Amino acid sequence: MSQTAGITKTDYNKLISRIDRLERTVKSIAKKQKEPVYGSDGWWEEEIKAGLAEAKEGKGVTFSTAEELQAYLDELKESDEN
Repeated sequence: MSQTAGITKTDYNKLISRIDRLERTVKSIAKKQKEPVYGSDGWWEEEIKAGLAEAKEGKGVTFSTAEELQAYLDELKESDEN
């Protein structure tokens, strides 16, 4: 003999939403377990590799002199204050 219980559509939607969130959380945790520990040699290797790839794509900013760097930082500070 089986017993069943009915639930409202609202409760059903809440349940589905929670299950979806749990699935995303589990995937996130699984992904993080594959990543090297922050600050470890493996982590640094991946960060350097990612940084070099970004540099090859032309992302980032380069400066020829300390004055250029200072002017850039001053611009950032001014735009942040506004």
